[in-house]
Amino acid sequence: MLKSILLGSFLTLSLVGGSPNFAGGISQAAAQTVLSEDFKTQWSDRDLTVGIVGSSGFRLDRPEDVPPSYDRPSLLPALADHKTGNLEPLITVEINGAVRGYPMRIVAAHRIINDSLGGVPIAVTYCQVCSSAMVFKRDVDGNATPLRLVGASYEENIILYDEATRTWWQQINGLGLSGPKADGALDVIPSKMESFAAFLKRVRASRA
Repeated sequence: MLKSILLGSFLTLSLVGGSPNFAGGISQAAAQTVLSEDFKTQWSDRDLTVGIVGSSGFRLDRPEDVPPSYDRPSLLPALADHKTGNLEPLITVEINGAVRGYPMRIVAAHRIINDSLGGVPIAVTYCQVCSSAMVFKRDVDGNATPLRLVGASYEENIILYDEATRTWWQQINGLGLSGPKADGALDVIPSKMESFAAFLKRVRASRA
């Protein structure tokens, strides 16, 4: 029975148009050089000559934390929304009786949404390269921590890191790639992709 006060809520916010120019007008090769130097500085705590960094599947995409993740999203009860189109896709999650839908366009814009649902800290993530949407329990060693973007991809899938240990995590499966918890994995939270209309139907049925 869906009975949380968060029943059927979904996040909403305004989006800023336009795409950031990460290269600043310089050549792609020069941009990669700049990114490489910044990358070495940001991750000076580990040996970047071994592991996935030196593999052919590793690629620097952009500066760290770009675009920034969306933390503690604002919410709107689904039954009170009159603007979202019926066919708009959502990533929906249910934990401990609480249900929430995340508009795909919002998740895609930020790549990571750090939220809490049903008393559980979660991260709703999306990889624009391979179109994979995954939800994880965002805690390491029992401590809640936000997830961020490394600014790189591995095997055509973005790499995440947690603020607490700065371990790298593969977005498509939550497996550790580099750092203190590289031999671990993030807990995957079940989620589904559905239209706003289907989500709304479930919410209404739970209130009947």
